[in-house]
Amino acid sequence: MRVRAVGTAFSVRRHEGGADVQVTEGMVETWTVGEEDRRVQVAAGSRAYVAEYEPPTPIRASADIERSLAWREGQIVLEGETLDEAVAQFNRYNARKLMISDPGLAKERLVGQFRATQPLNFAAAVATTLGATVVEEGDIIRLSRAGGK
Repeated sequence: MRVRAVGTAFSVRRHEGGADVQVTEGMVETWTVGEEDRRVQVAAGSRAYVAEYEPPTPIRASADIERSLAWREGQIVLEGETLDEAVAQFNRYNARKLMISDPGLAKERLVGQFRATQPLNFAAAVATTLGATVVEEGDIIRLSRAGGK
């Protein structure tokens, strides 16, 4: 998989088997290795998943892109993500790691905007919103159901 910027602002997030390309300004060219003649252009306000061995398909997603790139301003914006997904986002940006002790709690969905570098404040909001408890254990901030382990 290859991505080339053509006077643009964009983000690439690597995943197993490919990458998610999000373009906020200009244009990005992307293609699969060995398929250079089948380049695909991804325009501003669009995103594409570029797999290792499949041609990318751009889709229009401007609002979704702005939300997912909120990290550039130090924010994490949640619009229905599970607590488990939110914790993964916070853990990318912090040495202090959030952990969830209750699998049922991990599936709860959240909406809100939080500072990416304040996992303890996020945990406090989760405690208030979802009736969870927060326990600090060194570099771990553990979330569990109130009265749970």
